Amino acid sequence: MDKTALFKITYGLYLAAVEYEGERCGCIINTASQATDTPCRILVTMQKRNHTTELVMRKKSMTVSALAISCPTEVIRHFGFQSGRDTDKFADTAYRTDGEGNPYIAEHVTAYYSCRVMQSIDLDTHMLFICDVEEAENLSAEAALTYGDYRAAKNGRVSEMPVESEKKTVKKYVCPICHYVYDGDIPFEDLPDSYVCPICKQPKSIFQMIEE
Repeated sequence: MDKTALFKITYGLYLAAVEYEGERCGCIINTASQATDTPCRILVTMQKRNHTTELVMRKKSMTVSALAISCPTEVIRHFGFQSGRDTDKFADTAYRTDGEGNPYIAEHVTAYYSCRVMQSIDLDTHMLFICDVEEAENLSAEAALTYGDYRAAKNGRVSEMPVESEKKTVKKYVCPICHYVYDGDIPFEDLPDSYVCPICKQPKSIFQMIEE
């Protein structure tokens, strides 16, 4: 099976956040979709190992914010590249709260949804939350950021197209779970075995090589 075919499925980028017993936590996710209109219900999939996921499972509610297309990569790195077990990601971030006390950022997002978890399904590496939307608000008129937009902005390089004789095969390594493309200065092969995907925390061993 060619798992790169799954890269053609489109995703958005969202910030899921929760406050539980005085602890605030949030993480970047790329799997959220509307399931039904009546009742207003969405599906949210999150990595089981994320601290945010653990808190959501305890509180049974959260906010999900659709990031705006102008959202700086620094915001994504802040909420996606570090663990809430080690730092309060909201400590130096302006935020509001929904009716359940769960935080959401008002800047760099186009809409937010206050969600009550009605059912949780264990998907081995992830948890699928079936949620009723209890509050929703448009926060800007901007288009929502897609994961494809983020990848293009992160990996985009402006350069002249080489002539045919100068073309070289470029190897890239892609996480098959969240589609993150590694493009660091250190060759992927030289990364330690402890390296994990900065988006979904999957191990180095599952990355797949693609050639361009």
